[in-house]
Amino acid sequence: NPDLTSGKWRNVLRGRLSAGAPGPVEKFKQYGEDFIVKKDLRELVENMNLLEERVDISYHKLKDQIDARDREILNSFSKDAQILAIKGARHISGS
Repeated sequence: NPDLTSGKWRNVLRGRLSAGAPGPVEKFKQYGEDFIVKKDLRELVENMNLLEERVDISYHKLKDQIDARDREILNSFSKDAQILAIKGARHISGS
């Protein structure tokens, strides 16, 4: 991501406030043969399963995993290590 590697924080902030992903990411989304972008989870899972014959992703199992993760993020008493790290990082002062 050129916004991050440039070392110019103004570019990073501008990129985060603008619509869409940075140029290289947009190109990967459009032309990457193994990158799928869909509007809803069911359509995404269907297309993921078409990409690789040996893999059968269950929509319901994946949806359950996503819902469980969302509950952990909303739970202020979560003990999930990744969620704790994210919440801790958000409370670090930049000064």
